[in-house]
Amino acid sequence: MSYAEDIVERVKDMYTVQRVYGDPIEKDGVTIIPAAVVRGGAGGGTGSSGTASRAETDEVVGEGS
Repeated sequence: MSYAEDIVERVKDMYTVQRVYGDPIEKDGVTIIPAAVVRGGAGGGTGSSGTASRAETDEVVGEGS
């Protein structure tokens, strides 16, 4: 299994039904099933402050996705 495939499998394991729905709660003839919204995302980026120190310039170059 490649590194990328391993990461994808681990992420899929994190988003299971048990993470969205909690155990049913019963009280006075009413059953409540707790539910949550689960979202995920990823991103990356790179950047530099040039050759001068940050004290000399505020110019920062970077990009991300």
